[in-house]
Amino acid sequence: KTVSTFSDGLDASELAWAYTMTAHLMVYWLDFLEERRTEFASLISTYLERASKLAEKIEDAYFLLYLNGTLSGNSAWVKGDWQAASAYMEEYFQQCQKTKDHFWIGHAYFSKCFVAGWEAITEEDPDRLKEKYKLAIQFAEESIPHSLLVCRYDGVSYAYMSLVESRIALARHETSVERKRVLLEQAAKVGLKGSEY
Repeated sequence: KTVSTFSDGLDASELAWAYTMTAHLMVYWLDFLEERRTEFASLISTYLERASKLAEKIEDAYFLLYLNGTLSGNSAWVKGDWQAASAYMEEYFQQCQKTKDHFWIGHAYFSKCFVAGWEAITEEDPDRLKEKYKLAIQFAEESIPHSLLVCRYDGVSYAYMSLVESRIALARHETSVERKRVLLEQAAKVGLKGSEY
């Protein structure tokens, strides 16, 4: 209702932002709205379709990163489609790079880490699973210097947590006892470093 109420006085860019931010909040709060999940999932899709249509005329990287981040979240958490989430995350990443804003670049790398980690959890092929966790590690490592540049220590802390979790997950799937030991030692060392943040 809110978006509809305010839509009369908004230009295309403002309306696209309104649809995107409303959908963004609904995606991330959907689990708390379980009794209306079906209704809100439908609204999220409607708002994102409208925002995407309006986005064809908008070149603002900040808007496009929010839109693609929300499309990725909707694909993953509402629809359970990690392949689509990954595709939207790649576009989100490209828009974050265009901003040259270290906050967003760090966030984009961490978001790619998050998606790769979830893809690994759902992966059945052991080799692809390991590949996904290695990507998660790479993306988490890439996020740290950007977050440090803008004093986002919470982002640094989350990245270190992901580095630990990914190494532990790799160790769980490792058949070599020696390689498992090395991964767990690395996880402990990285965790100790991460505890500084």
